[in-house]
Amino acid sequence: SYDNAVLYNDFVVSSLIKDFAKTDPNGFLLYLSDHGEDVFDSVGHDTLGRNEAKPTAPMYTIPFLAWASPKWREDHTWDFAGDLD
Repeated sequence: SYDNAVLYNDFVVSSLIKDFAKTDPNGFLLYLSDHGEDVFDSVGHDTLGRNEAKPTAPMYTIPFLAWASPKWREDHTWDFAGDLD
């Protein structure tokens, strides 16, 4: 069911981007997750999911996605990827 939830979330986010792009916008979309999951990623932890009693970095490292319209990118010099370095 987790894989289906991720697949559905991908569908929703991509649909939002496609629908927004059709309007010829001058803006951007920013998607943030509310939390991360530890899927046996942390050395010494046999954790699947979240356990606030035993926090690990993957539980608090959240994914995000930024999409900017062509018009917005023309008017702004903000380099998303460059700011991540």
